[in-house]
Amino acid sequence: MHSSKMIHLLRSLDRKDLRRLENYIRHPYLVEVKQKQKILQLFEWLRPHHPDYAHPDLEKTRTFAKLFPDETFSVEKLNKIMTRLLQVLRSFIAHEYGNVDHKKREQLLLESQYYQDRSLDTYFWQSIQQLQQLQKKVEQREKDFYYTEYLINRRISEFSSLYNQRKEDLNLLKTHRSLDVFYLVAKLEFACWMLAQDSNHVPLKVQESLQTLEALLPLIERDYEARIPIVALYAQLYRLLRQDRTAAARNKLRELLDAHGHQLPFYQLISIEAIYRSYCVRAYNLSEGISIDYLFQLYRQHLERGYLFRRGGLQPGIIKNLVTFGLKVGDFEWVRQFLDDYRGRIVGTQYPDEVYYYNLANYHFARGHYDRVLDTLEWYSEDNYYKIAIKRLELKVYYEQFSPILESKMDAFKVYIFRLSKKALPIVHREGNNHFINFLRQICNSGTRYNTKKIESIRGKMAATKALVEREWLLEKLAALS
Repeated sequence: MHSSKMIHLLRSLDRKDLRRLENYIRHPYLVEVKQKQKILQLFEWLRPHHPDYAHPDLEKTRTFAKLFPDETFSVEKLNKIMTRLLQVLRSFIAHEYGNVDHKKREQLLLESQYYQDRSLDTYFWQSIQQLQQLQKKVEQREKDFYYTEYLINRRISEFSSLYNQRKEDLNLLKTHRSLDVFYLVAKLEFACWMLAQDSNHVPLKVQESLQTLEALLPLIERDYEARIPIVALYAQLYRLLRQDRTAAARNKLRELLDAHGHQLPFYQLISIEAIYRSYCVRAYNLSEGISIDYLFQLYRQHLERGYLFRRGGLQPGIIKNLVTFGLKVGDFEWVRQFLDDYRGRIVGTQYPDEVYYYNLANYHFARGHYDRVLDTLEWYSEDNYYKIAIKRLELKVYYEQFSPILESKMDAFKVYIFRLSKKALPIVHREGNNHFINFLRQICNSGTRYNTKKIESIRGKMAATKALVEREWLLEKLAALS
């Protein structure tokens, strides 16, 4: 029972959700009467053990005894009740997921289809007029809004065709225009996500997929951007990711977000800001006009505005970036406070403690507390990313301490990377780590110190190397040899 889908879904609910779920089960029409008694009894048996549902009383035999005290244990009978509660849970989630207006629009679209099929013309037009009034009230307009516009106009076209006397356009032009807007919004949104992924070491070979959109860009700029904010936002984001990586292009996107961000649903705004953050990190790494101070302030602003949260917490990559950028600008006090504040709010990983301790070790390293770094890293990681990151951090500590074991540790690191499969370590990360160890060896070579020609040669090779982890630290160590 503990690993059932029913339990997993119950764990995903908070206490307010549980109260609404109870009301949903007790509703006189939403759940069948003959099922209600046992479903409610099972729910009330489980509820005190939220959110873990790990108590021994929830073992199947004990649960069955609670529900059917006078009967012999039957796993089939218990599974039926569990399945019924699962079905109620799924219905409840569907019921809760959409907002009231969204569900009302879906209902009216279905009703209009019914009225059309039954030749109830007056009611058909009433439902269409109600739909149009609901659409006018929508302030946050994204692709779902424009898809609904298309569905309404298409329904009108289908209805008009039943009475076609060749005296009108059957609403076809309006239907086609609304389809165009929906298509362009969806196309621009997905194109931006593709470009963001393609830039984040996940090569997607997007060139062919973008040919249609590239041909449409002049039309989008001429006919759509001035009157449809979400088209203007995604079109500008697309240009920034695709070609125009200037400060003027970034500023224009920020101006559009400041002017129209409130017109987007929050999830849509978060999506655009996430792509923009990804772009800024890449631009910083490529020295394309983004400073570390700008990055740190951007991330802090997004943290304060709630843009960085997923399921009430922060994902490991977000925490790493905030810590890394904070350490680079020297705001050590903020970083330490941040780690302590969000230690219990790390999501998206099976190993939240590893995320915390790894970032804490980086904090100690930046402060020069090298012994504390090694003490903090005295734990075993199941995650390959952290295994490799820990080994790199240890190598950096041994370098700073002039440790005699550095050479053997570099050999062991090289062997470890070599033995990892391509599935366990993608090629770009393999190359980045191999290049790191190769350049570290060259820096450690006694013939490099004070050798200006060799130092410049290494610096040139590093500049020409795309996949290289710890680039800034290596450059810092190399510069210190002059």
